Amino acid sequence: MTYRFRCCVPELKVTLTMPCDLDTAVIDWVIEHPETLAVFQRLGIDYTCGGKSPAFACRERGLEPDSVLVLLQRAIESNG
Repeated sequence: MTYRFRCCVPELKVTLTMPCDLDTAVIDWVIEHPETLAVFQRLGIDYTCGGKSPAFACRERGLEPDSVLVLLQRAIESNG
């Protein structure tokens, strides 16, 4: 998750990055890494799912969480 703080000095921007994992809310994945939205859509995982984690969404959909994590990481790497 990235937090950006704005102040009266335009050159000053503080970015704190928190790692995303299977317990991070899906919406936080999408905010931090917009390129993961396509993966969630392809798998039928709603990114507006009220703070559910990918691990929870995988259990609901019968998906293997570690495989989904690999897909998410690949999407991020291909964008970088």
